[in-house]
Amino acid sequence: YLRYCRHAVHEALRIRSAIEQLGYPFLMESRTNQQFPILPDNVLKMIEGSFTYSIIARTDDTHTAVRFCTSWATEPAAVDSLIAALRNAAETM
Repeated sequence: YLRYCRHAVHEALRIRSAIEQLGYPFLMESRTNQQFPILPDNVLKMIEGSFTYSIIARTDDTHTAVRFCTSWATEPAAVDSLIAALRNAAETM
């Protein structure tokens, strides 16, 4: 059980680190398998359909807090793809 939990948290923290490097804020601090970044709506439009996330709250007219959640089954390659898509979206803005 702990090994599976460590994997989920490790992958979530990889997502967190990448989002922090892009300069996006977080709705709350989380060192768990759930991360709550506040992303520009334009970025979300660029990744929707390719990645699953939950909308938590609108934070202003152009930003939305979302929830990314990883699990024991989250593949590192899937996290790599999300990170690449977020970087690509940030570069095109």
